[in-house]
Amino acid sequence: MGQRYVLDQLLEVPPGSRVSDLERWRKGPVPRGSGPTLIKALEQVAEVAGLGMTELGADRLVPPRRLAELAKYGMSADASQIRRHRDGRRLATLLATVAFLEAKSVDDTLELLDLLMTTELLNKAQTAADKEKIRKHPKLAKASARLAVAVEALFDSDAWGGEDEEPRVSEVWEAIEAVVSRAELRAALVLVNENVLPADAEEPDDWRSELVGRYSTVSGFLKVLPTVICFGANAEGAPVLAAMRQLPEVLAHRSRLPAPLIPARLIEAAVVTGPWKRLVFGQPVHEDGAVNRHAYTFCLLEQFHRHLKRREIYADASTKWRNPQARLLEGQAWEAVRPDVLTALGLPENPDALLADHTRALDAAYQDVGSRLDTNTEVRIDDAGKIHLTGVKAHRRAALAGRPAQAHHGDAAARGSARGHLGGDELGAATGGGLHRSLRRPLPAGGPADLDRGVPGRALHERRLPADRQDRRSRAGALAALARVPELLPA
Repeated sequence: MGQRYVLDQLLEVPPGSRVSDLERWRKGPVPRGSGPTLIKALEQVAEVAGLGMTELGADRLVPPRRLAELAKYGMSADASQIRRHRDGRRLATLLATVAFLEAKSVDDTLELLDLLMTTELLNKAQTAADKEKIRKHPKLAKASARLAVAVEALFDSDAWGGEDEEPRVSEVWEAIEAVVSRAELRAALVLVNENVLPADAEEPDDWRSELVGRYSTVSGFLKVLPTVICFGANAEGAPVLAAMRQLPEVLAHRSRLPAPLIPARLIEAAVVTGPWKRLVFGQPVHEDGAVNRHAYTFCLLEQFHRHLKRREIYADASTKWRNPQARLLEGQAWEAVRPDVLTALGLPENPDALLADHTRALDAAYQDVGSRLDTNTEVRIDDAGKIHLTGVKAHRRAALAGRPAQAHHGDAAARGSARGHLGGDELGAATGGGLHRSLRRPLPAGGPADLDRGVPGRALHERRLPADRQDRRSRAGALAALARVPELLPA
């Protein structure tokens, strides 16, 4: 009786409100990436989940298609229209709608989190870091030039004096101060040390430093996010999720240390990796092992967002952000359809032989690639095992335009052969005849004659482009057509 009353109350307008709870939930939060909007979205998740309607197990008693139809009707019908139905139909519609709204509210909340992280935090932090780098570049270049003068004088001092005579330090300083003073050199050294990363740094942390300054944007909703939405994780995301569940305690801790420092015992140090270490633990390290609460919060949030997009962390109540392996068949349901699935996919019942073949093929490919790395100048592997590729340089158009006439004729013949194999319509642009007919500009309503209005004495077939423009259009059309070749080939 209590659950029926709760469902019926969703159709009523509460005192002080202009719409019913059902209408407010159906409308959802405003699609804006901000901290207050996320807090409102989490409040709605807590309200819908607090009804406990999904615990009734309606999905085990009613076919999913029927539940979807009832939920679709409940999401679009007016409250007065639902209220006029008989008790059975009305309660079934409300129950299916609430179950759908619980998943939808979680989806909307995580969508807002993704929107906030992408547009308001990460992108803006990167943009601000780029602007700051551009602003500091002139001063940094000037300071580097002064240091270069000192280093150059130091190298030149090796040739001073005789073979057994070492140059004096005073003589070296005299040569340096003839160009730049010691005060200017000391100021340049301080500036470079402040703006240039240490030689052992893994990667720049400039955008991360900008991100730390937005702590007030995320601290509000992070206190309730891990408690309102039930998350799960696989082996890759489990450490980050465990630290995320402890984050509300970290945010609520009242530290006696100067803000934003907190004791290191409150955090999971294992999840702080890469450039975040310098921001969280300090460079040099903070006294008494203190850590930066703001930097740790964003370190954890950035990893949580990355694992969430990869579905290494997922929300069980969601439809979009749920575990992708949750719908896999297992047990008797899998055994019932296993022969048909294996036959349709052409797979053997025992996968050992197939996996062994793939293992040998993969190992042979690795061996082949590894044997050429020593002679390949475009690939470099650093001490940490990371692969670095040299950028590919584009060929100049002038080289294409300056080819001999025989090369042009050969290319035309090759393009004609490709057109014969792949279909002339698809690669019509590659033969030098302009764009494909489906991409050409449509004729005006008056027909081809309208194209020649305002150009007296010139027929349509006489309006031709200059030779250089025709050549550029032909090359552009050829490149556009050749880019579609993989789509035309059979799988």
